Amino acid sequence: MAEKYEKQVAFLSLLTTITNLVLESDDIHAVLEILTRQMREMFQADDCLISMWDKEFDIPVPTIANGPRKEILEKARAHPGERTFAAEALKRGQILAIEDPIQSGLVEPNIAKDLMPGAVLILPLISGQEKLGVLLLFYNQHRSFSSDELTYADITSHQISLAIAKTYLLETARQQVNELKVLHEVALAATKSKDENSLFEQTVQIIGQYLYSNHLSILLVNDTKRTLNLQFIYHSGDIIPPPSIPLGQGISGQVALTGETIRVSDASTNPDYLMVTSNTRSEVCVPIKLRGIVLGVINAESDKFNAFTQEDENLLTTIANQLATAIDRLRSAEKQRQWAEQLHRSNELIKMLTRVAAQMEMASKPDDVMRLMGDELKSIGLNALVSLFIPGSQELVIRYASIAPEIIKTFERLANNTPMKDYRIPVEHLPAHLDLSENSHFSVLPDHTEAIAAILEGFSPATIKRVLQPAGIGGKMPLGHFPLIFQEKRLGFLWLWGEDFREQDLPTMSIFASQVAAALENARLFADVQRLAVTDGLTNVYTRRHFFDLAFEEFYRSRRYGHPMSILMLDIDHFKRVNDRYGHPAGDAVLQSTAEMCQKILRTPDIIGRYGGEEFVILLAETDLEAAENVAHRLSDAIREMVIPTKKGDVQVTISGGVAGDNVEKLNLIEMIELADQAMYAAKNAGRDCIKLLTTFLEK
Repeated sequence: MAEKYEKQVAFLSLLTTITNLVLESDDIHAVLEILTRQMREMFQADDCLISMWDKEFDIPVPTIANGPRKEILEKARAHPGERTFAAEALKRGQILAIEDPIQSGLVEPNIAKDLMPGAVLILPLISGQEKLGVLLLFYNQHRSFSSDELTYADITSHQISLAIAKTYLLETARQQVNELKVLHEVALAATKSKDENSLFEQTVQIIGQYLYSNHLSILLVNDTKRTLNLQFIYHSGDIIPPPSIPLGQGISGQVALTGETIRVSDASTNPDYLMVTSNTRSEVCVPIKLRGIVLGVINAESDKFNAFTQEDENLLTTIANQLATAIDRLRSAEKQRQWAEQLHRSNELIKMLTRVAAQMEMASKPDDVMRLMGDELKSIGLNALVSLFIPGSQELVIRYASIAPEIIKTFERLANNTPMKDYRIPVEHLPAHLDLSENSHFSVLPDHTEAIAAILEGFSPATIKRVLQPAGIGGKMPLGHFPLIFQEKRLGFLWLWGEDFREQDLPTMSIFASQVAAALENARLFADVQRLAVTDGLTNVYTRRHFFDLAFEEFYRSRRYGHPMSILMLDIDHFKRVNDRYGHPAGDAVLQSTAEMCQKILRTPDIIGRYGGEEFVILLAETDLEAAENVAHRLSDAIREMVIPTKKGDVQVTISGGVAGDNVEKLNLIEMIELADQAMYAAKNAGRDCIKLLTTFLEK
């Protein structure tokens, strides 16, 4: 009796010590850890498992185990309605001592075979009428249990049930306080946050600090890429999840796709779970929805099985709703800010463009219009390229580009040294998605590299990208395409790009493009009027008066810089005979053909004018007497070979030419022209169809 009494005292003393240890902790998982370890030692069991009761599914869920088979026992799962010792012990409300689990008939045979090699002692954990769970003691051998062991087990069952119930109450109270704190602080963050990043960061820190310290993250949906992108994360491990997940993949991807919450008690058994961290046991993920549209998800994970309850799900859903409202507020505010900023930008842009338009209207030449436009656009960080239609053709030519000269030279070199102003672009080479009709509208080139490669035939996209990068065209920068249309007439196209160029600028810049088109057309018309005023109507060369205006400028420039200059006088031989034999229309055709041939052979700096009747005067800039003589012979040979068809038959003519020049220091322009005129008459006296040179005046 004394020995039995000592055992009882020792048992009760040990049980009291264990109970005190349990009561000192207010963390339910810490309590269960203590109990499984101490109970296993007290009852000399091989393994000990505590399964807590899941009220939602009405089943016991393995929670904490101690012993060699800890991992196996914690992963074991029972399905609703399945026979288990735990469910039976709670149903009866008393201790179950099972010597042979397989033969007991109280558990599914497969469960008994896999988990229970020997005897099992099951202690129901009940507080009042509330089921808390069960404590199972496993033995590797079949054995019976003495009445004392059963008595000790019954006392232990009641004692630890009270301790667990108390811990539950404390933890529940603490949980409620933390939940209220979280809801309050998240509400404050939702109200005070200035942007989404700040909102997400604060929310994750609040929830992670007070509730779910293992892993908590917020991810947002990217509708364009169909992905779920990580925003902020709070976790205790070193492994960082991937920055994005395709919609539909993993538990969070499924929630984002369907908009339905998913709670997983055992992640290892869920086929949708993406193994990001190896220690994740359970997970809950709720959608962040606004007016039925999924904006993102809140995802919480734990290293414990069945760590999340319906209450956790409800709490996270409430927080998700707060976030959705805050996101809506922030995005609306951001849109308003962007709208106000764009309105201010548009107003400033309109002011600047109005000023430029006024300046362009004053320009008398199309080149001046484009230069003024380019200079002003550069001042606000925009670059421009203008391509205009060649009259009477379906080809464009680049007339202006605000690109660095070295980049233009690179393009010209790649284009077989074709000057940019001479590079022709057939309309059919323009990207197919561009509207080229008279009613076409502005647009943004989605891939400017491929578009430009299509336009500039022979250049690969890689070459285009390498050349354009120094010009500020690259990456995702939009390239604005604006048709230049004036009174339903297509003039060409304006392209704009730059770091500060935005798609929102397109409507404003489209109006500006219309002003550019009007200025270009007005300048062209003005230039035509000017050209008609200074151009001989029949031959399309300068009038005598305008020739002298230009010739004096070039003469003084040559004298100032000491450069050579020559004068060439031409007279069509026997021109009167042409008029008498073939008629005056034929004479006009001869004059026109002669002038066209001269313009074809002469250079851009050279100046040609109709001196009178059938005489032409030519100033050869930067040309000495020897070179001028060569030009005169080329003209004479080309004109001699011309065949001019008329109603009365083909006509061929020759010219007599006189060359003077070189000495701009001793002769003035009038004297040089007179000297060339004398040389021309010397050619006529020599039998015509020849060229003569004079460096001094002939004797009268």
